[in-house]
Amino acid sequence: MKSNLYISENQPHTVYSNPTFLVNSIWDMGKEIYKIPDFIINDKPVVWPYIHYYSSDKIFSKNKVTSTQNLLCILLEGTKIIHEKYSVKELANSQLFLLAKGNILMSERPNENKIYKSILIFFDDAFLIDFCLKHKINFSDHKNDDSYFQIINKNEYLINYEKSLQNIESIKNAAFTKLKVEEILLFFYFKYRDVFLNFLKNTLSVNPTIRFKSVIEAYKNNNNIRIEELAFICNMSLSTFKRTFQKTFDLPPKQYFINVKMNRAAILLKSKRSPSEIYLDLGYQSLSSFSNEFKKYFGVYPKEFQNN
Repeated sequence: MKSNLYISENQPHTVYSNPTFLVNSIWDMGKEIYKIPDFIINDKPVVWPYIHYYSSDKIFSKNKVTSTQNLLCILLEGTKIIHEKYSVKELANSQLFLLAKGNILMSERPNENKIYKSILIFFDDAFLIDFCLKHKINFSDHKNDDSYFQIINKNEYLINYEKSLQNIESIKNAAFTKLKVEEILLFFYFKYRDVFLNFLKNTLSVNPTIRFKSVIEAYKNNNNIRIEELAFICNMSLSTFKRTFQKTFDLPPKQYFINVKMNRAAILLKSKRSPSEIYLDLGYQSLSSFSNEFKKYFGVYPKEFQNN
């Protein structure tokens, strides 16, 4: 069933179909959280795994999304940007991706014809475990790359698989849907084994401390991510995130990121970059705010530090 999904900030769990007052707008959910697939199915009876045919003409900007199931997204039209646990990635309609359940920041851009379309396939960990047992797939010894987000470029087989899903949209049968999902997962296993085993291992065997540290390491030089957004990506409330951060790094988040910025600033200044060249790169709004924090940290202003 195709649907256009829009989120109202006043009624965060309402589905609107083609609302004319939102056409050509940029839609930012702000503090609202888009929970999928719950929001998509909207209390309708579905079979699992679940295949959803999604379309929109909106620009969604860095929205908070919680996926309660693992997701395979096949892009048909438009572009998607994902801020996941370890990186920021932009995907075109020549690609598809596997994403483990959890929290992400997601942006969507329609194409030049104001169309965004994708096929979303949701499946839970129990389905993945049964799939691995059924096909005797062992990922325990696989050396993974710590990414919870796997991108695959479409080849002829995947393009034909995409077309087959579009041709069976009206079929709502649990056994048939399960076979189609198993088909694509088996293809990934035989054709993109390392990518798929990475996904399996990172989805089904997670060390929380390693995972937390990896998130911080991935985003520590990203000045566009706020602490509360990092907390969301880590599936934590802000207070829990701060406690976990203190326990893990023996520093509060604010001081940790100041340390990162100041150490980076020192390296840049010693490489003959001027303060006026680097303050924006370090996330400061003005040269004076950068200089004052630098002096507070090192005891001298950037120019003095550079000349010593």
